[in-house]
Amino acid sequence: MRTYRIRWRWALVSTVPLPVAVGVGAAVFVRPFWLGIVLGVALAAGLTSNSLRRVRRRFLTVAPAGLEVQRDGYALRVRWDQVVGVQRRRHQGLIPVEELVLASAEVVPRTSTGKVKAPPASLQRHPASTRIMVSLYDAAWREGPIGDHLQGLAGVR
Repeated sequence: MRTYRIRWRWALVSTVPLPVAVGVGAAVFVRPFWLGIVLGVALAAGLTSNSLRRVRRRFLTVAPAGLEVQRDGYALRVRWDQVVGVQRRRHQGLIPVEELVLASAEVVPRTSTGKVKAPPASLQRHPASTRIMVSLYDAAWREGPIGDHLQGLAGVR
């Protein structure tokens, strides 16, 4: 069994821009200027660390029976035979990802901190329950244990 966390590159890309924009806004609009700078830096640092901590609690576990991906409010368990394809796209129009397309997955009611909690109701209609963005966790997933399990699947190798 092997566990992967979201790669630092993607964790930073997805968490830093908004806090920096808030910090710059505070620096520009708060007077006196030195107070705006101090407030802007403090806001950007605090918001970034909070978001980064949340994002880095997400992980992907590879096991002989299948995959488990832990997200913020739930986890997904998938058997290898439930993976039906691989798709390349840009997440949020920006981040290039390769994702595994799933026929179905078991939703586990567990937050990223381990608390048992019902998953969001909107998840049933959302494509997130049928996709795993595997390249966010492992850049070389095709050459590793995930690729080994999925040999012969269209789009792999």
